[in-house]
Amino acid sequence: MSRFVCVAAGVAALATLLGCQEKAKAPPPPPRPPHVVPVGARGPHLVRRELPVKAKVLKIEPRHPEQRGADASVPSKGHAEPPVDVKVMGAVHARGIKAQQVVVWVGGEDCTKVPEHASPFGRALVPFADPARFAVQVAAPQRSTGFVCAAALDGSNRVVAEGAWEKNPIKMSGTGEITYGRVELSLQPNKSPRPVARGLLP
Repeated sequence: MSRFVCVAAGVAALATLLGCQEKAKAPPPPPRPPHVVPVGARGPHLVRRELPVKAKVLKIEPRHPEQRGADASVPSKGHAEPPVDVKVMGAVHARGIKAQQVVVWVGGEDCTKVPEHASPFGRALVPFADPARFAVQVAAPQRSTGFVCAAALDGSNRVVAEGAWEKNPIKMSGTGEITYGRVELSLQPNKSPRPVARGLLP
């Protein structure tokens, strides 16, 4: 009887030992996922799941010169240069010609013959004489080319004689007032009077 009790006790101890080993070999339970709650929800022990944010690379383009501020070292393309001031002084010679007045002008076109239309940079209208002294004040764009011209007019403002400075053209560029002095023009009579160019008289 005592042997049976001992055997039973041994079997029970072996079963207990095997049960402990099975429990030790059992894998741990999976971790509990965090509880997701809406933004703004309140309560104890709440965990908010943050989503990964993908970085965005920004490309910065260089600014063009015209987009820079007033303190930029590159000047604006639309910057306009101040005009050049030119003064032309001299005399018009018209020997043997009868006229009432003389118009002297500085223009941007050759005036070997008085054109039908003129857009002078500056002009002067003086009484006829031989010689007729004049002074023309001009405001022209920088680096312009000018031609000094003259015409004698009768009482009806028709051209009876005309001429150009033999040293034409003149260069007009720089700062301050540029003076051309002792400019001498000799007029040649026309075969018949003809109308003065439009835009020539003030």
